[in-house]
Amino acid sequence: MKEYDKNSLIGFVLMAIILIVFNTFFFPEVTKEEEVFETVNSEITVAETSNVKTKTTLSQSSLINENLISDELKANYGIFANTAIGKETFHIIENDKLKVTVSNKGGRIISVILKEYQTYDSLDLDLFDSDSSKFSLQFTTGKTINTTNLFFSADQRRNSLSMKLKADDDRYIEYRYTINDKYLVDFDINLVGMDQLIDKNTDALSLRWQMKTPQTEKSKVNQNTYTGIHYQLNANNEVDYLSFSSTDDEEIINKLNWVAFKQQFFSAIFIAKNGFENLTKLESKENPNIENKSSLFIKDLSAAFELPYKSKNEERLNFQFYFGPNHYKTLEEYKSGFEELIPLGWGIFGWVNQYIIINIFDFLNKYFSSYGIIILLLTLIIKIGL
Repeated sequence: MKEYDKNSLIGFVLMAIILIVFNTFFFPEVTKEEEVFETVNSEITVAETSNVKTKTTLSQSSLINENLISDELKANYGIFANTAIGKETFHIIENDKLKVTVSNKGGRIISVILKEYQTYDSLDLDLFDSDSSKFSLQFTTGKTINTTNLFFSADQRRNSLSMKLKADDDRYIEYRYTINDKYLVDFDINLVGMDQLIDKNTDALSLRWQMKTPQTEKSKVNQNTYTGIHYQLNANNEVDYLSFSSTDDEEIINKLNWVAFKQQFFSAIFIAKNGFENLTKLESKENPNIENKSSLFIKDLSAAFELPYKSKNEERLNFQFYFGPNHYKTLEEYKSGFEELIPLGWGIFGWVNQYIIINIFDFLNKYFSSYGIIILLLTLIIKIGL
């Protein structure tokens, strides 16, 4: 055998020995638990890549639950422990005027963009700041369940979005959002099979809505002056409000038709089709750092509702949202007293504003896009008239 053949043979033998020793002593063994997670992760990756809905077999589901749902989650959430883990996704329903974004985490609206308007610095006008707004349902099943951080299953069909918080396929809470024409969004809460889970002594579910109103106008101090909470009493359709000049709160035992988080030029109104029958707690908090440039919100507005619960196998609660401008005639179209959000002044001044000034303003708005020019012309017309 030639010398270089001997050297090659010896080299191959040494390499083989090194590989055997390295694999035996240095490569860690893959445990069964790691194999399970690798299998699960592989399945999730394939599902996400293909974007195809697949049915998980019973054995796979139990395998995932056994490994991913900890004893702590089971202790905290009970039968809803499987909804405490997930990946946040976002779903959009929209029309010509609104673009509404809903997160599967909490099943809540996190963004409402008014397409026809912009902020003072020419950005999309978003009524919500997702990080500083909340919308959650709370109830007890032996465990206190708050939907804030739980993951809903989404099913979207055209202008309708279903978000389900599932204990299982037969027992769940559904939020259903349906966008209508103009500025209304229908919001229904469907309770299916929850009578088997919710404490039998429960006669009300707690719903909390909170929003730190974002800055949309150049002057935060001026925007603060016109930002606050209005509400309408059901008995006489009278509209009342919390203080706009200081921190204020109120507990209302009378039935309400709607509650509005009013900003300077735009409002978010939560409407109960059958009225808010039980106790409602409202709070408007001043921002002590409003003049600080780094502060991004105007006021902290919140409402806590006690929703009636009758322990039926299927129950539905019907609501609506109005997300839109504080435009008198637009608000008046809904015939719900929304137009009273706009302060027209007292006595004869209110009458003049409602029947003369607003009509002149709307007429000029058809021909001029600049509010500055409209206000200038309106001022001249009033002076000539006087």
